[in-house]
Amino acid sequence: MQEYLEVQQHISKRKRQGWKVAQLARNIEDAFRLGEKDAVLRVLNKNTQKVEFEARYTPVKTSLRKKAEKLGNFLHSSKKIHDTSDDFWAKFRSELEKAVEELERATSGRLLGPLLIHPNQKRVDMKLELQTEEEHELTRKFTVGSEAILQIKYE
Repeated sequence: MQEYLEVQQHISKRKRQGWKVAQLARNIEDAFRLGEKDAVLRVLNKNTQKVEFEARYTPVKTSLRKKAEKLGNFLHSSKKIHDTSDDFWAKFRSELEKAVEELERATSGRLLGPLLIHPNQKRVDMKLELQTEEEHELTRKFTVGSEAILQIKYE
């Protein structure tokens, strides 16, 4: 969530630097107003209509935020000592596994936020994380003056 906020220059530095999950969530919602929807960007070849590139913004959903807040309680010393055979550990492991699954999805996107219209209304602001040299090369094809079709969906 901090990564999503950090690259957004229109958000105050104070709002980009938090660590409390609930506050980060409020700041993200204030910035994007997207709720729990994914933002999907597809770049299509103008002539063939074939998808040349796709990137997705995957928000941290409410269920994961609640799990993170709950797991935060385990960072502190427990008042009760649980034996290794205690059912507590099986439940704890199950919660962790569910959180990991949701976290993998939340961190799978390459857009660091939905596309935002720049205040002057003449351009779109896109924060994109490119992971491979192939992705870097592909995006170089889309320079100023090149023509492509941008398809943006919210799912």
